[in-house]
Amino acid sequence: MEIIGYSERGAMNALFYAIAFNKNIEQAEADIKKFLELAKVPNHQDYYDFKIYTEFSLSEFGSPDLVIFARNKRSYNREVFFVEAKASCCDKYNLDDQKTLHQEYMLKGDHDNGHASNLFFQLRLKNYYYQRFCEGKKAESIIFTNDEHDRIRKTKGHNRGIGSNPIVHKFVDKFKDCNESHYIAIIPKQTKGCSSNPRSFFELKIYFVTWEDICEKFEDYESFIETIRFNQGVDHKIKSEKRVKSQILNNPLPKKE
Repeated sequence: MEIIGYSERGAMNALFYAIAFNKNIEQAEADIKKFLELAKVPNHQDYYDFKIYTEFSLSEFGSPDLVIFARNKRSYNREVFFVEAKASCCDKYNLDDQKTLHQEYMLKGDHDNGHASNLFFQLRLKNYYYQRFCEGKKAESIIFTNDEHDRIRKTKGHNRGIGSNPIVHKFVDKFKDCNESHYIAIIPKQTKGCSSNPRSFFELKIYFVTWEDICEKFEDYESFIETIRFNQGVDHKIKSEKRVKSQILNNPLPKKE
């Protein structure tokens, strides 16, 4: 039996379910560490006891694509990794353009449609959630730059909250003993070649890993690679030259040899 998913969610599910269902537990843990290594997370080998949650809701703070809980053997503390994934959508995903769109929305309210799916907005919401509900900071004490705090703090005229859904609260309880948070973005490879380095945006450190690098390092996971390949096809609008486009990657995988 074969199951194929669509776009970045399909690729995320194919990869992390394949890792989690690996009968070799040691190999599964090594593969999660490999993923953290690709994102250049410091001391990635020190993490163990991984728990993975996919697309769980944090109510008005959004639904992270993936949350990884792990313990750190140096401190024995529990830490959390918020992971957001983006796709090319058969075009080119440009990190600088996404940063500009976010800035314009935060400062001017421009690009109101679609801002909630912006990588930086999503990760900053998760960071705000962590500061409020895990670090216990008061909303008014959390510092934002450029007088943009209300667009992070509020939605529909009120301060963001976690609501009353019992499953959301059950998930929120998982964060109670976390001592540190990290933020990872999975994005298509950028032409400037800078996307795989951890960078600071809006006072938030983000670790970047590219789909292309993941494909190279996890090529043995056939269900993942087949999902990537199914999500690319020939652009029939170009008459002079049929060109392969990918729904996920900026650079489609080459044909099988």
